[in-house]
Amino acid sequence: MSDQRSRQLDSPLIQTEDLSPTESRLLCDVICKIKHVNFESENDVSSLQRRVIVHVTFLKIGEISTLKECFEADILLRTKWREPELDKATVSKPLLHRLPNDHKINIVSTFEQSIVLWVMCYVADTPSRKMIQCAICACRMRWPNSMKWADLLDGGDLATLCFIRRQMQREIHRPSDVNQDTEELDFDKLWNPKIFIDDVIGGASITTHMAVERVNGLAFIVERRRIRGSFIEKLELADFPFDVQDLSITIMSDLPTSQVELAEDPDEIHKIYKLNFIDEQEWYLYKYIESTKKELLKDQADPDATRSALTVMARAARRPGYYIWNVFSVTMLIASLSFVTFAVEHTLPQNRLQLSFTLVLTAVAFKFVVNQCLPRVSYLTYLDKYVLCSMVEVSAVCFWHGVQTKLNITDSNDYIAMITILGLYAVYNIQFFIRILLGKKKKKKKKKKKKKKKKKKKNLLQCK
Repeated sequence: MSDQRSRQLDSPLIQTEDLSPTESRLLCDVICKIKHVNFESENDVSSLQRRVIVHVTFLKIGEISTLKECFEADILLRTKWREPELDKATVSKPLLHRLPNDHKINIVSTFEQSIVLWVMCYVADTPSRKMIQCAICACRMRWPNSMKWADLLDGGDLATLCFIRRQMQREIHRPSDVNQDTEELDFDKLWNPKIFIDDVIGGASITTHMAVERVNGLAFIVERRRIRGSFIEKLELADFPFDVQDLSITIMSDLPTSQVELAEDPDEIHKIYKLNFIDEQEWYLYKYIESTKKELLKDQADPDATRSALTVMARAARRPGYYIWNVFSVTMLIASLSFVTFAVEHTLPQNRLQLSFTLVLTAVAFKFVVNQCLPRVSYLTYLDKYVLCSMVEVSAVCFWHGVQTKLNITDSNDYIAMITILGLYAVYNIQFFIRILLGKKKKKKKKKKKKKKKKKKKNLLQCK
């Protein structure tokens, strides 16, 4: 280990003859830390793709409208991105006012002095000037092209540098710190990823708050938006009323993917508050949230320009009890009453047809009432299939009553026709409800798998 340290200090720029063994060991640790720190310069970061961290919290989910295909929600959107321009503001104005009057130093809030102050947080409590100069030389070796180290070697006297080190230790050494001078910053002049939500409808209420956080001396801008409004959602109603819907929001940047990349927060999962769910009587809201990252074409002027997007989805399952008792059971009752018409003698077809057509008109009127609860989709839902099948059954009974007038039928033939139609209708009902039960079991299995994935993700975050 001592040989490795001696090799790290063996450099024409770093002369350690006057350092004690303790100072040499501390300085070697500083050099090891410098090699693993990535201080980007302003020009390097602005010209490359920036990574924007996105975190979504569903504070409240309101009414889910099946007819309008939208849902109301109150969402907290937090975005975070690196801003090297604010690294120059490490030495804050309140710190300069706390400097002793007898210690004069030409302080300029530059990126280079931010690194030097960061280095001084890891050296001894009372560093010697020789040790500070060795640390600056180590920084010069790490960033040879972007630093003006000659001006820093004669930046001020040792006592003032030690005073700044003690004041900056709290601000830099902590894992995260919010800048106290946020109110003095003009965020409009800084780079912004131009984040927006693509699914919002109309005039949503948006409240924005911006702040600066520092992690190990690096500056990050954190933007928090609270958005209250309606969000469009294309509902998949093939399984209605036993459907499970995704309540998704798509977060996008107005800049191309060459400049912005949206990503999930690796340290915190998306959140949802079930207690604030308003439409609890009709829907069951799941706890887990999914997210998918994709690239979308949104610029009509330039069709080849793609935008980075992140879709965050909550999930809700419809409670089918209302439709089972008020639609399925009533439709089954109307269809079953058609078999009562066989109680009339087959020699009186006019009476049978009168009763049967009354039931047909009742089923048609009921179908129109049910359609008012659904959007106009081009495919059949579970509810549509069941109602139409019941109408087919009633129509088949009417057709039999009309045809028998042209045929020489007996009571036994009439009985066989009734048993045949009744058996087909019973078989359809049995297979229909079996399919519904099997579909529920599949959904429960998927739900368990997603819960396990969420628990694993939580455990990984806790381990970090």
